[in-house]
Amino acid sequence: MEIETKFNINDKVWRINNRRIQVSIACSFCGGTGRIKGADESDRSCPECYGRQVNHRWEDKGWTICQENPQVTIGQVRCKFTGEWNGSSDLWSNYGAQKEKYEEKYMCHETGIGSGTLHCASRLFATEKEAQAECDRLNKADTA
Repeated sequence: MEIETKFNINDKVWRINNRRIQVSIACSFCGGTGRIKGADESDRSCPECYGRQVNHRWEDKGWTICQENPQVTIGQVRCKFTGEWNGSSDLWSNYGAQKEKYEEKYMCHETGIGSGTLHCASRLFATEKEAQAECDRLNKADTA
């Protein structure tokens, strides 16, 4: 078997990601006080915001070239190939049918080798221009 990867060790690549920000919103249940008053006039922490007065949610801000370490150096290549199999005919077997699957992931010197960030091949690009073109395509697809 021969496996050809998108990138090799020591290649410089550009990273993209879906930028998300955390937004805080005043709790609508307690009116942003963090407390609720019971029928017996007792005061308790709000069960919705747990007394924090706000709830948090994440908002997508679109695909962009990574702001921190946009260009990184490949330090490890991980390939996993799973062949197609129809499964066992044995009633007691827990091995079911599986489809053929190929995964290619990378670790980079700047984000940690071995215990750092694992980057999917689909989010790494040889040039900044290619990375920006993919961001534009993904952002356009998200609005369609």
